Amino acid sequence: MTPTYSVAIPSYNSERFIRPALDSIVAQQISHTELDVIVIDDASCDDTVRIARSYEPRVRVSRNATNLGLAGNWNRCVRESCGEYVVIL
Repeated sequence: MTPTYSVAIPSYNSERFIRPALDSIVAQQISHTELDVIVIDDASCDDTVRIARSYEPRVRVSRNATNLGLAGNWNRCVRESCGEYVVIL
């Protein structure tokens, strides 16, 4: 079943912000089947990925092998999203 919404989070060295962002998203009153949450990390050198992975399985996490830059990472977020509607956070 296709989720209704995808919340895609492109990140790069975002350890300071990723936990509050994910806490806010998973607290929403939207069922897991309606909501797809994905974090695409752009080869950060901080703890962003470790923090985001602590939210699995509710949140999908992927890390780019090399830095794609802002536009490249946003485009990957859209490609990896499963929802009918996509929101980039």
